[in-house]
Amino acid sequence: MKMTKVSIFLAFWALFALSGPLRADTVFYSDRFAWESNVSDIVAETYESYPWSGYEVIATESSGVTLGNITYSVKELLFPNDLHPTNPYARLIGIDSSGLPANLADAAYLSGQYIHWHSEGWFSELTITLPAATKAISFDYGSYWGINLYFNVTLNNGDSTWIWGDHDYSFFGAISDTEFSSLSVMTIICPLIDNLATANPIPEPTSLLLLGTGLAVIGLAAWRRRK
Repeated sequence: MKMTKVSIFLAFWALFALSGPLRADTVFYSDRFAWESNVSDIVAETYESYPWSGYEVIATESSGVTLGNITYSVKELLFPNDLHPTNPYARLIGIDSSGLPANLADAAYLSGQYIHWHSEGWFSELTITLPAATKAISFDYGSYWGINLYFNVTLNNGDSTWIWGDHDYSFFGAISDTEFSSLSVMTIICPLIDNLATANPIPEPTSLLLLGTGLAVIGLAAWRRRK
C-alpha cells in the first residue's frame, strides 16, 4: 500500500512537471532552420495576398487593422522632451515591391509585400494580436532603409529579448513553454516585418518520457487496486 501511494505521488509529480512552471521559459532563435526543426504545423502570413498598391497606409495610431485573422496596431512612444507631444504620429504601412524608391539598393531583400511602421517620435511599437494563443512564433525583420537596428520583442507571457537586425532580412523565432496571444515589436527608423509564422512546438524526448512514466505508473496503481 505504501509503495502504491508513493507511485501515485511520483506519477502526479511527473504530470505536474509537464504542465510547465509558473514563469515562462522561452528559447529565442536567430536561425530559421533551428527554429523550424523544433516546431510543426507552421502557418505563415507572407502578406502577398493583399491588393496593396505601392506605399499604402493601412492603419494609424488611433485605428488598428486586421489582416487575415491577425490584428496589428501601432503606437508612438514619446520622450518627455519630444518636440511634438501633442501631435503623436504613427502608422502601419503595407508595401509591395513597386513602392520602393530607387535609392534602396542596400535593402535588396524588399522584393515582395511586407509591412512596416513609422512614427515621428523616437520609438514606435507594433503590437501583433494573434487569433489564438500559441507557443511558437517567428518572423523576418529589417529596416526599410537597409540599415542595422536593435529591436525589442516582448511576448505577453512576460518574456522579452533584444534582437539585432542586419543589412539583410534577419530571422527571429521563439518557442515557449507558456502560451502567448500577442507580442510587441519596438525599434526606430522605419522597421518592417515579413513572413510572420506560428507553429506548435515539438515535445522534447524528456517530456514524452515523463508523460509516459506518469501514465504508466497511474495505470499500474489502478490495476493493482482492482486485483
